Amino acid sequence: MAAEASRMSDSEPADETAKPPRSTPGKTPPGPGGWPLAGNTVQYLRDPVRFTDRCGRYDSDVVAYSVGGGPGFMLKHPDYVERVLVTDDSDYVRASIIRNALGQLADGGLFLLEGEEWSAQRTALQPSFYRERVETYAEMMSRFAAERADDWQGAETVTVSEEMRSLTLEVLAKTLLDVDIRGRESAIRDAAATISERFDAGTVSAFLPLWVPTPANRRCRRALGQFDDVIDDDVGRGFH
Repeated sequence: MAAEASRMSDSEPADETAKPPRSTPGKTPPGPGGWPLAGNTVQYLRDPVRFTDRCGRYDSDVVAYSVGGGPGFMLKHPDYVERVLVTDDSDYVRASIIRNALGQLADGGLFLLEGEEWSAQRTALQPSFYRERVETYAEMMSRFAAERADDWQGAETVTVSEEMRSLTLEVLAKTLLDVDIRGRESAIRDAAATISERFDAGTVSAFLPLWVPTPANRRCRRALGQFDDVIDDDVGRGFH
């Protein structure tokens, strides 16, 4: 307890606007003070954006924190980012908290793969994201965005997060499946919204494995089943 209290007072800025201390080579990087066991989890859940901004204000290329029971590090220098993601990528793996939270949702997907498996799938998918290929989507994406902006005319309030989530889903459905879900109730839209809410960074559920029987996890598992059914049906019709 005393050690934790000392860490908090040594590493925490005197106020929210002050520039935090710079790290010393060979020592643990600076970072926001936390609580025993919980670390910075509560601070992160209360406001992920504000917490990330606080970490970014430390005058150090590496900032340490603890969220979800494990240590984390923010890398701010591009050379360090390149080292982790490219040069020495085989020395680093996905954090266990990410694997636990996303494993049942994206198991076998590019986001959670490592090493040679990741490289093979990344190479196979790369042609789909060449500039020439993406440019063929530009007109459709622009049209979808303009039509959604037109829908906002006269609205008293617009929930940007929900609107952007819906627009992203419409674009993905059209580019990946050639399915137009605009302007109609869609099981894909409803399921995707539920799944997205489950992994909202500002909720406790985002840090829990899907097998934990929380209300959010139960809704997410039902939505995953609905999502799979609709995708299978749309893809199946596309081959007939």
